[in-house]
Amino acid sequence: MLKIYICPRCYNIRMVSKKPNAICLHCDQELKQCDITYDTYTQLDDGERKEYVSLWKEKLRFGM
Repeated sequence: MLKIYICPRCYNIRMVSKKPNAICLHCDQELKQCDITYDTYTQLDDGERKEYVSLWKEKLRFGM
């Protein structure tokens, strides 16, 4: 099952299946698992995905 991860440094989104400690392919930072399902993420349009990343930036910045 694919899961959605986000990089806390560069905010790159990555879909990962069998790696519990996923690493960002852009900056080698350990990724954080998102609270959105793969199915939901794939149904978002580009604008909604950008908004989701913006919300994660705020969430990670304030340590939530």
